Amino acid sequence: MKIKAAIKNFLKLIRHLLLVLERRITKPEYLKLNIMSEEETIDMINKGFSISRFGDGEFQWMLGKNSNSFQKDSEELTKRLKEVYNSSLKNHLVCISNAFTTLNKFSYDDYLYWQLFLKKNWNNYKILFDMNKKYGNANISRPYMLYNNKERKKAFERFNNLKKIWNNKKLLIIEGEKTKIGVGNDLIKNAKEVKRILCPATNAFESYDEIISVIKNLKYKPDITIIALGPTASILAYDMCKIGMQAIDIGHIDIEYEWFLRKAKKRVPIPGKYVNECYDKNSIDVNIDDVNYKKSILDVIK
Repeated sequence: MKIKAAIKNFLKLIRHLLLVLERRITKPEYLKLNIMSEEETIDMINKGFSISRFGDGEFQWMLGKNSNSFQKDSEELTKRLKEVYNSSLKNHLVCISNAFTTLNKFSYDDYLYWQLFLKKNWNNYKILFDMNKKYGNANISRPYMLYNNKERKKAFERFNNLKKIWNNKKLLIIEGEKTKIGVGNDLIKNAKEVKRILCPATNAFESYDEIISVIKNLKYKPDITIIALGPTASILAYDMCKIGMQAIDIGHIDIEYEWFLRKAKKRVPIPGKYVNECYDKNSIDVNIDDVNYKKSILDVIK
């Protein structure tokens, strides 16, 4: 078994090196995209910007090709994602993955995934990109698992920079009902106050009208809102920005933090929390009995 594992790792390394070489020789067009660093993106948030993140899933949804996931395709979802993605709304930043330009920082597995993904899809995707636009960095919500061992050592600093966003602020969390940001860890412990709106764990966009209605009629006035709700979060952050509320599409931040605390080497289920990248019903069904979490819930949208 050890010999087989060694051979498998060796072949993975060779494949990785060949892809690195190919990328350097061919110099694909997407290398010219202008993407901020994580620090620059957080800087924009601290200046009052809302952000909407677009990853491989959102690009697939925009092209109507992401039917096998936790969010059904629909014409309205595609339309709204394109609207947000192409917007130039004041105080709103569209973010894409730095995988387009800085894959050298990624782990072998994530390098392989992204490079093969880009090779396969770029010709279809390139119509979506503006080479003259400066994009934020979507991977601010993935400070740990994407990166190679050297870069993972910087995760502590990355998480601390993120925590400063809600430091001593009234925080509203809009999340899937099984996401439970900050429950069982200290990710949001430095917030002045925490309130939550719980939404469906899957197909949240089908409840979008109700979600935005609840937000518009909310008596609680947060200083900042963070959203973990798949592609719905990208749209919701934009719509909240339009009504004067700063909202951050924060994605997988809590799960990344759980992996960081566990020093996980690969993506693993987290008891009591929904992890779409390694779904495990038994883990999700674990009950986390947290009094403060229950007190923080303002509304539950089914």
